Amino acid sequence: MFLWKTMHNSLPLGDILGRRIANVPRPCSLCGYTAETITHALFKCPWARTLWLSSEFGLRTDELDDNVTALLMTVFGEPEENRTRLMANYLWALWKLRCKEVYEAKKATPLQFLTLANSYEKLAILSGTTPGSDGCTIPQQVQVGSITCSVDGSFLLPDSAGWAYLLSDEGGRMIEYGLQAGLLSSPLHAEIMAMLGATTAASKKGIQDCIFYTDCANLNMVINGSLQADQLDWRVYHDLLNVIHIFRTNPGYSCAHVPREQISLVNELARFARINRTVYEGFTFPLFQHCTL
Repeated sequence: MFLWKTMHNSLPLGDILGRRIANVPRPCSLCGYTAETITHALFKCPWARTLWLSSEFGLRTDELDDNVTALLMTVFGEPEENRTRLMANYLWALWKLRCKEVYEAKKATPLQFLTLANSYEKLAILSGTTPGSDGCTIPQQVQVGSITCSVDGSFLLPDSAGWAYLLSDEGGRMIEYGLQAGLLSSPLHAEIMAMLGATTAASKKGIQDCIFYTDCANLNMVINGSLQADQLDWRVYHDLLNVIHIFRTNPGYSCAHVPREQISLVNELARFARINRTVYEGFTFPLFQHCTL
């Protein structure tokens, strides 16, 4: 729908609205230099030019045609599926960030633009979501190949904890991430809760085969049967049994112990959840502006 409105000159911009409604300002809401047309707002405004130049296309939009149809044909190029989808996601990301800056005074940086566009692209690859739909919701059943999931917890005495998981497909593309925060008894408890959240999310999505990575050696040994659950802190026993149950009822699930450096992003998400008391599950942009991708 967004692309259709773009091609048919129907986006709610100053130049378009000013022709139909009296007293609507027609200059650009961001630069104020010229009429707020679609080509100006999405491509030729200094704000938009900076973002396009920073994209992987390195696009010099100041040199493009002023006619919106001709401009889009030039930008999208040959009808090759991957480029068309990627360019559409970049365009949708730019529009979303522009609206935030105009209506909410939230400044956008090139890094935020790239991160948002790439998050839409990853979502589109996995779920077939069309750019311009209203959400970033992954379908309940994920039809992808080999799935991996990194989990980690963050703990600060006496009882402040955050935990997170990050599901990825065989190409390393993110499917979903989840964050939770609360009061727990120990660092081990945070690790267990991260694993419980991850295995529960994977099971709900119908993922039958998944490798779960943790940097907690004791948790890995319990899941793989080389250490008994009752040998650990009694306060984590109940949650640990729930984790073990999910692994036993999903024979395609396995657990592997890895160095923390290998799961640095999910570690950063867990810390973010603990510090900011964040609870989240899904696949949207805002949290990743705080993390290094």
